[in-house]
Amino acid sequence: MSKFLADAVQDLCRELGLTDIGREGTAKQSSLSKWSRPGDAQRAVQDVGRTEFAFHTGREKEPWWELTFDDPVRIQILIIENRRNPSFQEMCRNLRVEAHDGEEWIPIYEGRSKFGAFGFGIPLILPVHSRFYISKIRISMLDEGYLHLYRVHALSRESDFANRGRSITFLAARRDGFGERLKALLNAEVLARSLGGKMIFSWEEMPEIMHKDHDVRSAEQTFSKSYLKRHFIDRLELAGLNVKNLPQTARSIAEQIEATGRAEISSDAVLVNQTSIQGQAPQLRELIDFSRGFSEAFNSIEFSEPLEEVRQFAYGLDVPDGFVGVHLRAGDIVYGRYRSMGRYTSKVLPFALAADLIESIRNKGEEVILFGQDINLCRFFKERFGAIVSSELIEGKDFSSPQLAMFDICLMTRASLLYSGNSGFSVAAATISRTPIVDPYTLYSKDRIEEVTLRALEKEKSELISSLQRAFSAWSAVQFSGSDTITDQQLELLRTAVEFDPANHFYRFVLCYENYKFGLEYTAEEEIKKMLSDRDVEWDIVRILTVVHPDGTLTSSPYLPVFSEKAESGFPLAAFVVGVSYISLGRPEEAENYLHIFRNSSAYGEYAHILDEITGSRQ
Repeated sequence: MSKFLADAVQDLCRELGLTDIGREGTAKQSSLSKWSRPGDAQRAVQDVGRTEFAFHTGREKEPWWELTFDDPVRIQILIIENRRNPSFQEMCRNLRVEAHDGEEWIPIYEGRSKFGAFGFGIPLILPVHSRFYISKIRISMLDEGYLHLYRVHALSRESDFANRGRSITFLAARRDGFGERLKALLNAEVLARSLGGKMIFSWEEMPEIMHKDHDVRSAEQTFSKSYLKRHFIDRLELAGLNVKNLPQTARSIAEQIEATGRAEISSDAVLVNQTSIQGQAPQLRELIDFSRGFSEAFNSIEFSEPLEEVRQFAYGLDVPDGFVGVHLRAGDIVYGRYRSMGRYTSKVLPFALAADLIESIRNKGEEVILFGQDINLCRFFKERFGAIVSSELIEGKDFSSPQLAMFDICLMTRASLLYSGNSGFSVAAATISRTPIVDPYTLYSKDRIEEVTLRALEKEKSELISSLQRAFSAWSAVQFSGSDTITDQQLELLRTAVEFDPANHFYRFVLCYENYKFGLEYTAEEEIKKMLSDRDVEWDIVRILTVVHPDGTLTSSPYLPVFSEKAESGFPLAAFVVGVSYISLGRPEEAENYLHIFRNSSAYGEYAHILDEITGSRQ
């Protein structure tokens, strides 16, 4: 039996790429005895041949043996071989095994268990799963007596150990939604694991006013105390770091590893964002274990008790085998401020395409679980197509908004296939579980998108589909048409978007743009006048022209070439749009060329106060 077990362990090591790195550490023990030999403690990580034991402490209360590594390492499995004489194995059955991560001792095992050694019973085999970096391992006997063992094996992945000692700290510091933060955190953790570095993260709490659209709460509400102690940095600590972005450092890191087997950087940390590692750092692709790295990274995150409760609940929930997940998304893109910017449209699966897609999946006899914030829309798809709604699987559970987010992500990891836009939740889930994810927009031609959208808007009259969902669906069909020439169908869709969401100046602004292109300049000019006169909305035309986004562009930026052309043809409101946009972009000389056209028009007297308001606020 023991010979069979030894062979099985060797096979497992080969399969997982594990190697015994115990001999790389420095060992010591609590005391010596008359049976001790030179280098007694170190012998426990060496091949000492046919002797009964490697080291032997004196008789004392809670004797211990300890192994220290010069550089932190990741251990997958610890194997402890007892004395190779069954008559003495009973003496060392009550043990505590712990690891030190550089800050505190972390328990790995504590209990009373009879164990042996290969060839002399079954050794104590402890999975560690490289949950953290280890600088020390300590084995203590919890009774008074002698501690004498034959061998301690510290099994680490060859790639982890070959890459040890690098002074690279990977930083995740996103400030947006939970899904995007989680993706960045996973990326940083996977890089740290694969390249032998350290992972740290910041977690800035969102203002309470944004809680209705986002599931981000404080770091203390999201993670366990021990996890925060090991990895979290606050805003002041973050501000004090000298940081380089991953794309800036990836080539240097890869070249150093290839040349010397290790890498160092001059900065304090490498900032990792939420996009794929392959996209950020293609040079590191061969050094990353994508097959299981992300699932192990996710499982290593120690969430707060409420979130951990939900994670285990989602993993244990009885759901149809092989279900297809469809993530609808809504939040601030359909109902909040982003709907007035035309940004992040690709994160949302609009209701018209969702209806066509869900009907197609159900016609194949496959079960569909819907994930989405718009409960009424999910109810519509349930009634119409027999889909399962994820939120109804937790009825009777009083879950908070962050718990619901965790539930959806974890349940999505169990899908056989995911259909979703580029949403953080679904992409994170697919990355963790390696579940195939399909962007529904890639399944339709632009003509088909228009056809499906127009048909759904005409056919589906249910009150469960909100006006803002209808408006967004119409708008998304226009945005993804990919055509420079406006068609009658697209113009109809834009008018539909405005009809269902008249307070949305962005839809009206784009309609002006299309009217200009279509040769309906006077119609476009009148619409701009209406928007300038009706600014009692959350995101009015002035904000469209003045708010600079983090990427340095305005909401109006993609449309300026057409407005410029019409301004140069003498249309004053088009000139107003371009002039104000250029002021906002810090291009005053170009702005003045267009504002001159506006000032020399009859419209100037009516709207001069708005221009003065804009220019005055920028002085």
